[in-house]
Amino acid sequence: GRGWGAQPFSRAAGRFLAKLLESGRVSIMDLGFDKYSRTIGGVTSLPDGKVAHEELIKAGLAWVYPKYCKGCRQWKDLEKEARESGEGLWSEADPVPPWEWRKQGRERARAKSPGAVAEPLTDAR
Repeated sequence: GRGWGAQPFSRAAGRFLAKLLESGRVSIMDLGFDKYSRTIGGVTSLPDGKVAHEELIKAGLAWVYPKYCKGCRQWKDLEKEARESGEGLWSEADPVPPWEWRKQGRERARAKSPGAVAEPLTDAR
């Protein structure tokens, strides 16, 4: 993970994704652009046509970001199923979404050094 220590289940998600993508061949679904004109895409690389981010959500290793989730009812349903079955991060008593994790890290960094610009640290683990 980056920033202020690894978020719970971040390494498990990385290992899970590496296993999904071990074939080395990927296809990207074009899902449009974000407000910064960055391409938003979904990785489909599995021989059976499964979508990598959907598999991460089903395994409880990824969150659906509601702020940017437009027309993604299926992903929200997958997340709900993972929550209800206690998969992955949903086994935690009070999991923290990544956007909140980063915000809390910036706030902790600012509290330690008032007036300093909080830059994320690289997690070497």
